[in-house]
Amino acid sequence: LDRSSAASDVYKEDPELVASAKREADAISVSIDEDTVAWALEQADAIEQGRWDQVDRAAVADELRDIAKAFEFKLYERLVDSARLLARGQSPALESVYHSLEESPSLKERLPDLIKEATRDAERIEKG
Repeated sequence: LDRSSAASDVYKEDPELVASAKREADAISVSIDEDTVAWALEQADAIEQGRWDQVDRAAVADELRDIAKAFEFKLYERLVDSARLLARGQSPALESVYHSLEESPSLKERLPDLIKEATRDAERIEKG
C-alpha cells in the first residue's frame, strides 16, 4: 500500500511522467486498415489536441485528397444526370449542380472538362 501511494505521489510531482502517461493513454489505437471511421476520429482528436507525433500525415493527406475527388465526382454525376435529361428533351433541375459549385467553388475551374466528360458519358449511357 505504501508503494502505490508513493508511486501516485511521484506522478503528482513529476509533470514529465504525467505528460508521458497522458500521451500513452491518448495514443492512436487503431489503423486505417482496421477501422477507417475509428482511425479518422482518433486522427481528428490527435490533430485538435496538437499530438502531431501521432498523426499519420501520409494517410490523412490521402484521405483529404479522396474527399476532394468525391466532391468532384458528385458534381460529375449531377452533370451526367442533367445531360441525360437534356438528351431526352427534358429540362434538368440544375439546383444540385449549383449547390455543388457553391459548396466547392474551386470546382468551377474543372467545370468545362467535367461538362465534356459528363456529356460524352451521358450520350454513351443513353445509346445503351
